[in-house]
Amino acid sequence: MENDLKELYSCYKYNLGDLPENLSEGYFLNPENIYTIGGTILFGQEPNGWSESFDSYAKGIDNIINNQKKTRFCQKIKMVREQGGLINNIAKFALNKNGKHPPISQQDDFWRKMYEKFEFRGEIATIYQHELKILKPNKILLLCGPGRKRAVEIAFQFENGFIDNFVPRLNKDKCANQFEYNDITFMYALHPQAHMNAETRKEYDTRIENFLKNEL
Repeated sequence: MENDLKELYSCYKYNLGDLPENLSEGYFLNPENIYTIGGTILFGQEPNGWSESFDSYAKGIDNIINNQKKTRFCQKIKMVREQGGLINNIAKFALNKNGKHPPISQQDDFWRKMYEKFEFRGEIATIYQHELKILKPNKILLLCGPGRKRAVEIAFQFENGFIDNFVPRLNKDKCANQFEYNDITFMYALHPQAHMNAETRKEYDTRIENFLKNEL
């Protein structure tokens, strides 16, 4: 699996071509025995200062948990890691080491290219689709909120309009929405740092905990 991912990322970077000077290091996965086939992958919205190279992936995530362990987002990361899951990003790069991935509407040619399909082992797909074929998860938890809807739609190549019914909202009924797509169970949820009232926060946490525990 590790060699498969290294080969994939080498092909991906080749297809991206020259990278902008202010770009962060690419955020590339390395399972390092913490991921099991059929596990969970959590997607954050951008690297935003926690982008790590392939070989320092696990160490980088541990540093995030240790240094920011009181944030709600890091608590969700910890929950996924404890069950052997992987942490990923809906963007493979940040503008700089402390920067953020811009909205799709503000993307230049490079950002658009980051989501383009490319050929790997005879199949043409996005980097995220290629990753899923190698990792074979049974669950994906999207914690990137409604602001990354277009990025989510492009990354996973959902059929036009499909994701509209599952975009999370700031209310109890829509805070975290579950659906099935291509034999994978997804949950598309608000970012954990979103401002929710007490009732919505309780429902949000319960849905995510049940999702991770397979109590679906």
